[in-house]
Amino acid sequence: MATHPARTEQARIDGPHGPVRPPAERAQAERRPARVAASGSAALQPEQVDPATLQASELVARLAAQQEELDRRVALIESQEAEVESKLRNARLWLDGQRQELDAREAQLEQREKSVAAPTPEGDSAEIKKRAAELDARQAELYQKLEKLAHDRSRCDAELRSIADREERLAALTEAAAEERRRIEASESDLSLLRAELAAAKEENDRDADDLARREAQLAVRRQEVSTALKRFESLGKAEQEIAKLREAAAQFSARARYLEDAEGLLEKDGAAVAEERRELHEQRMRLQEQAERERRELAAEQAAQQTDARRTSERLAAREAELDQRQSALEQVHAELSRSQREVLEMRLATEETWSQLTGALAPASLARSIAQVRARLADHYQHVTAELAERRRDLDEVSRSLEARAEGLETRRADISSWAKRNEEDLERRAAQLVARERELDRQQQHYEKLEQKWSAERGEYRAQIRRLLAELRQETMRAAA
Repeated sequence: MATHPARTEQARIDGPHGPVRPPAERAQAERRPARVAASGSAALQPEQVDPATLQASELVARLAAQQEELDRRVALIESQEAEVESKLRNARLWLDGQRQELDAREAQLEQREKSVAAPTPEGDSAEIKKRAAELDARQAELYQKLEKLAHDRSRCDAELRSIADREERLAALTEAAAEERRRIEASESDLSLLRAELAAAKEENDRDADDLARREAQLAVRRQEVSTALKRFESLGKAEQEIAKLREAAAQFSARARYLEDAEGLLEKDGAAVAEERRELHEQRMRLQEQAERERRELAAEQAAQQTDARRTSERLAAREAELDQRQSALEQVHAELSRSQREVLEMRLATEETWSQLTGALAPASLARSIAQVRARLADHYQHVTAELAERRRDLDEVSRSLEARAEGLETRRADISSWAKRNEEDLERRAAQLVARERELDRQQQHYEKLEQKWSAERGEYRAQIRRLLAELRQETMRAAA
């Protein structure tokens, strides 16, 4: 009979522990950041320690400590992963064993049930009852084992969920470790750049130090020479006041010379700025001229197109108006002729009927009067209808005439607007051109002023240099006389 794995293996509830290092390895790991920081600071420390170097050394030490801590955490996570995988593997093996044992017991139980259900040739009821009791006891025991197995399975599921939670936490820790590693790599790249910058700064400082040492040596030699000369003059006790005056004058001339050099530098900068501004002003003027010329051409083209369009529209309107006038006159003439013909026909008819009635005497006077009245009424209605139609046509013609006049006024207004816009645009262009001309004149005036100042300063510089040379010659002569 298989042994129960739950009795031989106990599941660990607490988290896995990291690998225990020997004391020597722990001491070596603790000393490693210090050695890295010391080596980094020693490699980056120049002869004169500056704050940037100290900061870089501290950064190196801190990054090394973070790298060591990250390595330790990675090792701990790897050991936890191995332990979790071992627990998962053992739990799966135990579950497989429990399932196999349960299947075997179920098979035995089914076999016993079949054997109990089969008829015995002896028909011994006591044996059957005994076996049934044993079967019930074993079934109860099996139920207890099944309950225990279900309890163990629930506990195993809980452990699996706990393991899954640990795996999630482990994945989060792994992601955090990867992020920390990427951050450390970025810090290492920044540190490499900082080291390169520090190396370049160190080289520059070395060059500056060499240059400073060389200048200090020259200055020391010069001071020694001056001290020797002063001692010689003091020992002789001559021309001290003259030498002091010459030194004061030389200092003043040196100050004036420095002032002139500074003024020359400012003048050169101002001249360059004026030249650049003049160039920009010239380019701006060219652009404005090109834009103005382009706008003038566009305006002229648009005005020509508008004039052409207006002329064509006026010609079409005049032709249409002449055509309408001709048609109106023709219609009026035709209408007048038709009216006159119809009136003549009606009058002839009326006269004919009246004459015929008088000749024949067929109609009574009352009937004849009614007939004449009807004819006259029809004639009056016809003339009234013709008059109304003529008035309607005259109103239509007046409306068309007003519409044409309104369109002509709109064209005239548009032409006036275009002319006004062109005039405003041209005035704006002229104003901007005048501003550019005034600005250019101001720049010319400033340049002339700067040129005069430069000439003046050049003359003064020449005078100062001549005075300095004269004073130096006098100083040398005094020195030679004092030495003699």
